[in-house]
Amino acid sequence: MQLILHIGTEKTGSTAFQDWGALNREALRALGVCYSREMGWNNHMILFPMAGAKPAPDEVQGMFARTPEALAADLATAPARLAAEVAQARADGCHTFVLSNEHCQSRLTTAEQVARLRDLLAPLFDRITVLCCLRPQFEMGLSHMSTLLRYAPPVRSGYLDGIRPGTPYFDYLALYDRWTAVFGVETVEIMPYRRGPNLFDRVAALGGFELAGLALPPRSNSALDLAAFRLRNALHALHGPLDPALRRPVNRMLNSMEVRTRLEPGRARAEEIQQRFATDNAALVARVPGLVAADLEIDPTRYAVEGNLGALDTDDDAALVMAGAAWSLLGETLLAQAQQALAEAERAIARANPDWAVTYADRSRQVLPLLSQFPQALPPKLESRLETVETRARSLARKAARV
Repeated sequence: MQLILHIGTEKTGSTAFQDWGALNREALRALGVCYSREMGWNNHMILFPMAGAKPAPDEVQGMFARTPEALAADLATAPARLAAEVAQARADGCHTFVLSNEHCQSRLTTAEQVARLRDLLAPLFDRITVLCCLRPQFEMGLSHMSTLLRYAPPVRSGYLDGIRPGTPYFDYLALYDRWTAVFGVETVEIMPYRRGPNLFDRVAALGGFELAGLALPPRSNSALDLAAFRLRNALHALHGPLDPALRRPVNRMLNSMEVRTRLEPGRARAEEIQQRFATDNAALVARVPGLVAADLEIDPTRYAVEGNLGALDTDDDAALVMAGAAWSLLGETLLAQAQQALAEAERAIARANPDWAVTYADRSRQVLPLLSQFPQALPPKLESRLETVETRARSLARKAARV
């Protein structure tokens, strides 16, 4: 069985590919292709800590939705679970296994970490192909600002100063040397993001199947509007770092904002930043068959002459007022969700269905602690109603067990 290992880079369609793999998991398996479930539902994020790269403390909850103890337990069993999944895929007649995690590019910054990942994977497969998509560093950095806003605000214009050679996130030459030194030049494929072939086509070609008939996922993780940046920065100014559980509803709000004004760095600024990588990119082009200089060059005409990133650096009164209104609306939305879930739990109790009652009560219970951070007062008896539902659900479950 062959392994297709997709390692990134970030901001080159990784999320779309991973959502596609998860959405089509059963259909792909019927074609002899196993898109791993044990390593993650869509993004096989556990790969980089398996290789020894420790996630930051805030990332454990934010990226993995786990406590440090739960993540450690997952890591302890991950190699055995992967081996069992591969063995089952072989037994089911699969010829191709797919793993995808773009953080392998950004987090595995030493040859030792890459070697540790190889040592985990190589015994399980007959051959491995490592796929890595590249786009101009400036484009990747500008796109990454939207991701940072979702997970690590505030984002200011000074972020652009960090887009430079020697920074692991943008150092494609070191990335290529690191992975080819461990996996071999013949194993690592560099794919130009803009020119193609795209990731879907290449995986289909390697796996020997047609894309026709497979579902496409909705677009996600796209660039955000300038107003979304100002709103989220202002929310941070008013409330500081958010509870990780609030990240999803806040990001849903940001994602819903129509893109009317995109981030504009200014044409000269964009050219200057990409030019920083000219020497390293020329060396990379010389080493990678099929890669040409234009694959790692920006089109300056895509950018306005004048930039607008200065708007990110000041949380003015308008932004703060907008953030205050958005925060209040978010609290009202969460309260409505808690009430709706509680109402569904009560209906489930009326139908003598304790399982659904517990499911909906848990949803309501999860929201309640978050509501203390908002100005809205909890409706009278909401807590007592929830406790009543939970008590009656347990009672119904005990009666059902005795039958």
